[in-house]
Amino acid sequence: MQQSLEGISVANAGEYALRFVSGSHPGGEVPLGQEREVTIGRSGGLDVVIGDDRVSRRHARLWLRGGEVLLQDAGSTNGTFVNGEKVDRAQLKRGDRIHIGGNVLELVRVTRARAAALSLAEVRPALPPLEGPDHPTAPGHVMAGSLEQVALPDLLQLLASARKSGVLRLEGPQQGRIHLRRGQIRHAALDNRPDVTGRKALLRMLVWTRGDFALDPADDATFLDEIEEPNEQLLIEAMRQHDEIVALARRLPKPDDQLEVCRQLDTPLSSLTLTQLDLLQLVHNHGIVGRVVDKSPSTDLETYQDLLALLERGVIGVARAGLL
Repeated sequence: MQQSLEGISVANAGEYALRFVSGSHPGGEVPLGQEREVTIGRSGGLDVVIGDDRVSRRHARLWLRGGEVLLQDAGSTNGTFVNGEKVDRAQLKRGDRIHIGGNVLELVRVTRARAAALSLAEVRPALPPLEGPDHPTAPGHVMAGSLEQVALPDLLQLLASARKSGVLRLEGPQQGRIHLRRGQIRHAALDNRPDVTGRKALLRMLVWTRGDFALDPADDATFLDEIEEPNEQLLIEAMRQHDEIVALARRLPKPDDQLEVCRQLDTPLSSLTLTQLDLLQLVHNHGIVGRVVDKSPSTDLETYQDLLALLERGVIGVARAGLL
């Protein structure tokens, strides 16, 4: 006997399931049964129906055989991706992410009881509709989800593969925007940090691991400081800088610490580099560590390295009454 769950047919549940991480049915789960094929596509007669123009009518199929979960692309127009890599056929393992159109599905293990409950539609009600005021993919958003479920590098790789244009809005430690043109990053901004350059803002956001995202349609904005580097190069640079900043963290002042130029300078200013001299002026003009870092034209890593050099050479210090 086969029952329907908002476009998802369920029968002969097994111990694996596909979970929608983002896209048409976030949170929806589809159990995989032994020796039974599950078909995914846009056509209404399939097991998993995804209302997305980037999904082919018959896009991909999965089946469970002898404890192995197998996936095969069904000749789709835009391709099927596993962990960011385009595949024709793949053997999946728990935790693998499948990208189909603007949807991300994860292969998860479920208990027999959970699988049985899913097959009887007793635990999870009908999957949410494709549109609605409370749904992440409501009109105005192309796709939406959580950075805890879809890592930002994976999401950007998915959008690059689909050559998607739009504005990726992030609600993480701060609010930010990443502008995409045909999948390539062209600009970024932190909404509450107007002094931070586009590339600098992007490198900060690329290491965010918590928060929500929503991809809005492309706008007509143009940028004087358009980013030209490939996405992969930017991601590598963001990770490198992040790792080095973490290594320096114990020696760095806090973002809200007040810096001041020391009253007595034993270090000749002629011995400082040009970037250190520029940073010294920023310390004099703005004081607060976070403001100085934001206004510095150098990268965050370079700015922190220069700050440490100035601190260690006694040119600047953290303000304490009567000590500077």
